[in-house]
Amino acid sequence: MPDSFINPPPGDYPANYRLGIIATVAGVILLLAGLALGSGWLTTLLASAGIGLSIGGMAVLRTAYLNQKNARKMRSGGKQ
Repeated sequence: MPDSFINPPPGDYPANYRLGIIATVAGVILLLAGLALGSGWLTTLLASAGIGLSIGGMAVLRTAYLNQKNARKMRSGGKQ
């Protein structure tokens, strides 16, 4: 699969951070929009999607941070 906005390469940390931030913000917006609605099924759908996107975005951010930290450690010869 070619690298794209949705699938940045593992070594491109700014792109991974950007993807994580965008997913987290979009998830929070969907969650708030879902909670603001009065409809039952639409509230459930939007809130669930928002929670899922938020968790996924935070997982991408954490993975990018840990990968970047590990790469720095490997470049410095294992000393940090």
